[in-house]
Amino acid sequence: MNKHYISIFLISQIFVSPLYAQKSFEKGVNIIEPGIGIGVYKVDLQDKSNPNIPVTHDSTAAKLFPLGFEHGITNWLGAGGKFNYSSYITNDSTSERAYGLDFAVFVRGHALRTKHVDLFVGLDFGYSHIAYDANNYTGGIARANGTYFGFNLNSRFFIGKVWGLRLFYNFDSYNYPNGTISDSASNSYKFSWKSKSFFLLGAGLIFKL
Repeated sequence: MNKHYISIFLISQIFVSPLYAQKSFEKGVNIIEPGIGIGVYKVDLQDKSNPNIPVTHDSTAAKLFPLGFEHGITNWLGAGGKFNYSSYITNDSTSERAYGLDFAVFVRGHALRTKHVDLFVGLDFGYSHIAYDANNYTGGIARANGTYFGFNLNSRFFIGKVWGLRLFYNFDSYNYPNGTISDSASNSYKFSWKSKSFFLLGAGLIFKL
């Protein structure tokens, strides 16, 4: 009879213990995630100073350097914020420079959580600033403020108890409705810029606090 009870106890531990094992994401956890990525975007650019000029359709690419913080609200729901610096890829034969700054808040739903793996989706929304400097004799610059929206697919792989690796794939959208272009001759023009990513992939580290 004792052997029978011992067998039941061992079987129960096999099936019940994993339910109480520590997960990679749980309520109350705090995670910092620096990263790096590359994004390619479709761009719609309109000259608002001359409505007779049609919208220009183009594409651009940028190197991304995000830094995020997430807090576990429940065992499956997280929220936090992130900062991102984008360095747009320009013509190597010129000294022109273009960059973007994003400040966003996000919510995330964690679908699969094991001890070492965390798969989740996220929604981001926030403020964005874009800047362009011609860095030549014209003194041309462009500045715009707008909004940023993102949907992302993420995976985390914890190698140790407090650190690991992260992969992410984003669908990002930017809207700058009232940008300004100016130069050293005191010319000034208004423009609007809308862009959506059709490829944005990145990776980074993760650290539990």
